Amino acid sequence: MVPLSQIPNGHPVVVRTVAIAEAAQTRHLEALGILPGTVVVVERAGPFGGAVMVRVGGARYALGRELCHHILVDPEVA
Repeated sequence: MVPLSQIPNGHPVVVRTVAIAEAAQTRHLEALGILPGTVVVVERAGPFGGAVMVRVGGARYALGRELCHHILVDPEVA
C-alpha cells in the first residue's frame, strides 16, 4: 500500500485504509465516498504540493496533499 499523494495522474487505485485519528476528517472522507474498497482516480496532482484532484464515481474533489498522505491505496488492483 502507498499513500494516495504518491499516485501519478490518471491512475485508478483502490482505497485500502484511511489512517486518520481525527473523526471529523474520517467522516468528511466517508461523505465524499472515499471508503475502503472504493476506486479513486487521481486526475491531477502537482509535483510540488497543493491540492490533489480526484474522481470518485462521477464526482470530482480537491483534497489537501497532507490529507492524501493518510489515505492508503493499492495501485495494483484497480
